[in-house]
Amino acid sequence: MKYVASIRHRPMDRLQVILGIRPPQKESSTPFAELDAIYTHLFSSAFNIQLVMQIMGILIAPIKTGAPLATPIDIEDFLSLETGDVELILGDLSSVLRCEMRYVPIQLLHASLGDFLHDRKRSRQFYIEGSTQLKELALLCFKNLKKRNASSTVLRYAYRSLVEHCSKAVMTSELEGLILEFPVVSSCEELVATCAQQGSPFVNTFEVYTFLIKYLTYLRSSVCKPNCLLFCASDYIFHAHSPFHERSGYVSST
Repeated sequence: MKYVASIRHRPMDRLQVILGIRPPQKESSTPFAELDAIYTHLFSSAFNIQLVMQIMGILIAPIKTGAPLATPIDIEDFLSLETGDVELILGDLSSVLRCEMRYVPIQLLHASLGDFLHDRKRSRQFYIEGSTQLKELALLCFKNLKKRNASSTVLRYAYRSLVEHCSKAVMTSELEGLILEFPVVSSCEELVATCAQQGSPFVNTFEVYTFLIKYLTYLRSSVCKPNCLLFCASDYIFHAHSPFHERSGYVSST
């Protein structure tokens, strides 16, 4: 309101700047200049900015499939951090987010914080680019799927979000290699067996089938289709006895 009500400018012109219809006359006259200065100061003062940005990338990532990772204990598990690290790392941002208990989701106190980090012009060196961040999340999902001691929440997140992250991520040789080499069928079999042994209710067989079909569908439509189909076909050949083989609905194109 203060920005729009400036006596030196036309209210409609200022409103159009806020809506992105009209560029500001100069950078210092942007409607978020004061707010951006505060956010920039906070992030500039952070002790471990690399981990701060990694955690913020998890918190503001657009997740449509399943619940996001939001509690300190789950983020620590996902990033392979020590117990209590998240609270220490985010300590310098206590004025804009609430991180008080290990099992309680971290709360962003201002919705504008996510807008700031996703706007390159406003956040500058602290900008979080969407496709690059999803690439990092996809790499972390693959890493956690290989861990034997990952928590049920982290595994659920990895299985439910992996395909979405990969499909929207900027493709790199590292990510492509992991996509090609991931033994999707045997991984699903191992997950079901582990959950059965531990009596874990966090995932059921239907969810595993759903992930399997989504992953194979993604491989078929991905930019590295020929190689993906070869890896996928070999995985199925060696697991022809698997219950997934008949119930997944996948039919080899060879």
